[in-house]
Amino acid sequence: MSENEKIQNLDSSDVTRYEKFAFPRFRDLLRKENQDSIVAGAASCYGYPAGLVLAEAMGGGQTGIIHSLFVAPRFRNLGFGKELLFFAERKLREKGCTKSEICFVDDGNSTSAIKSTLSKCGWGEPELMREISKIDIFSLSKENWPHRYHLPAAYTIIPWPDVLPAKLEELKAPEHKWYPGYASPFKDQPVSPHFSTSFWLCLREEIVGWVITRLTAPDTLYYDILFVREDLQKTGRGVQLLAEALKAQFREQIPFGTHIVMHAAGFSNPPLIRFSERRLKPFALRTEKYWNSYK
Repeated sequence: MSENEKIQNLDSSDVTRYEKFAFPRFRDLLRKENQDSIVAGAASCYGYPAGLVLAEAMGGGQTGIIHSLFVAPRFRNLGFGKELLFFAERKLREKGCTKSEICFVDDGNSTSAIKSTLSKCGWGEPELMREISKIDIFSLSKENWPHRYHLPAAYTIIPWPDVLPAKLEELKAPEHKWYPGYASPFKDQPVSPHFSTSFWLCLREEIVGWVITRLTAPDTLYYDILFVREDLQKTGRGVQLLAEALKAQFREQIPFGTHIVMHAAGFSNPPLIRFSERRLKPFALRTEKYWNSYK
């Protein structure tokens, strides 16, 4: 790099000039009082802000997580991305990190550049971790499939507030816990379930599944959890449960829905991925793909 192109620690006086280069949810790290675990590298060209890398030593100081790596469009293809990455790696090693991880979002603009930079710097092939899609619900409502499902007589779908407290206590009991922690209906979340579009699935009065939605904006419903008991996962009951929530959303005239499809090892559900590709993704207004790479 030339003498007019610099990579250096981000000075606290320059935070306001560089914070736009970091993901919004990580910007508070730039102002964190105890900076011992934080790495913030600033790239400049003739004094102009050109890019930023923001990383953190985590996992007891053993793992370095690169939260954000960004180079302004006008300064790309000048080597800033590679130098920022090397800067973060070096600083994390100085903090005792023996391995590093980066997560980045496929925005359709800079993804190929990030993948190329990672490859040149000896990082592993990026792995797709999850996709987040925003669905046009009004367009989806014109499809036939949400309206054509009918439950067998032994099953009932119950609105979220109508379940008996005794049934919930039974479901909480450790000896009855047949669901993984990530699918628990009892997880604390900042936004409570939206009662009119969240439901329980019962088989002969026993709870065997649930769909949990959350109203994250007046016009957007987030489909947080869709889960049915393992022995029922190939019976189509999950799709029927989802269809019930969608029909409730149609009735409420909430125009958008968001959902996450997991691809990470140990969390992916191939049938759900295929269903989403076939039935939901055609109505996506946008889809964000989140990738991880390791070194």
